[in-house]
Amino acid sequence: HEGTPASREAVQKGATLAGLAFSNSFLGINHSLSHKIGAAFHLPHGLTNAVLMAYVIRYNAVDNPTRMGIYPGYAYPAPQERYASLP
Repeated sequence: HEGTPASREAVQKGATLAGLAFSNSFLGINHSLSHKIGAAFHLPHGLTNAVLMAYVIRYNAVDNPTRMGIYPGYAYPAPQERYASLP
């Protein structure tokens, strides 16, 4: 791979921040579904994530969404107030 050490570091930091954002926003199911759908239909992973995100946010836009795992460290997000209002 060509690129400067600084550009590689920037990409690594961006990927880390994206992972933290998914882990802390109840969108892990979005990422999981993207892997499955992308593999089954030979679709780019990023594109599949983007297409599914609005649907996953709507699915989670309830007062007490189902928790899919042990993370994040709080019981429920506040989707109605924080991230469920889509343009």
